[in-house]
Amino acid sequence: ARYITFLLFHIFTVLSLAWRSPTSTYYTISANDRVLFIGDTNTMIASAKEYGFIKVFENEVHKLVPNVTFYYGGRKNAHPLDILENLESFLIAEVNPTKIIYIVGNDQFSDDSLTDSTTHLMQIRKDTEKLIARLIQDSIPTIICSTLLIGERIDGSNAFDNLLEEFVGITKRIASEFGAMYIDLYSQIQRHLEIVNLDGANMGNLTLNGRILNESGHMLVALTLLHELGFAQTPISSNSNSYSSLHTDLDRNGVLFQQVTQRQVKENLIREEQLKQRYSNIVRDEM
Repeated sequence: ARYITFLLFHIFTVLSLAWRSPTSTYYTISANDRVLFIGDTNTMIASAKEYGFIKVFENEVHKLVPNVTFYYGGRKNAHPLDILENLESFLIAEVNPTKIIYIVGNDQFSDDSLTDSTTHLMQIRKDTEKLIARLIQDSIPTIICSTLLIGERIDGSNAFDNLLEEFVGITKRIASEFGAMYIDLYSQIQRHLEIVNLDGANMGNLTLNGRILNESGHMLVALTLLHELGFAQTPISSNSNSYSSLHTDLDRNGVLFQQVTQRQVKENLIREEQLKQRYSNIVRDEM
């Protein structure tokens, strides 16, 4: 009996480690943090508009965590090397960020990207690695959020679908290679569009023009960031005056928040059931 107990403990330990994600780096926002957001046009807008995902995220974090300072490094029409240049200006200015959230945007993709997508992706990867390496150089905890979207159709007919999906995979690998935390905004957006974009529209659900986020798009990104960074227990309050400019999507986003939480619970239950089954199989084989 003692041997079986020891064996089960050993199995549990090994399987627990095996179930961890290969990109298991995790950060959250803590008291006295100085958080710098960097990115392209959507990130710039997110820090300037009251409904922007940075402003919404900032307001919610301030309710729970004291003395957090946010800095805004979004830049219009920015490619990775433009963002790197912008980042250097913040570091020189002695902002000394304790966390950096990099929203990998879509400005780096143009119609020319489709002409020779392989070469374009290789160059973007090289430039993105250079940017992330600069962050790691200063040992700044970095959170990389995958690219947003270009076109809202969910049937695979958006011109950039294949290119974006390949780049999302590249982004995830870069995060893993450099030990950064990874948040998959792209997949969250796609799942949401599968629910709301029943008419197959190319814009209007989450974007103004297929690229630039509208209010609903900003709210979805904000909710995803809050959830992934450990603030899931605090859904955004619809009666707050600071959200008075938002339309009725607040209620829908409240439902979305519950869906995100419910999906996570369901995935955990499935994982536990699979783990129990593996235990049973191993014990049966040993006996």
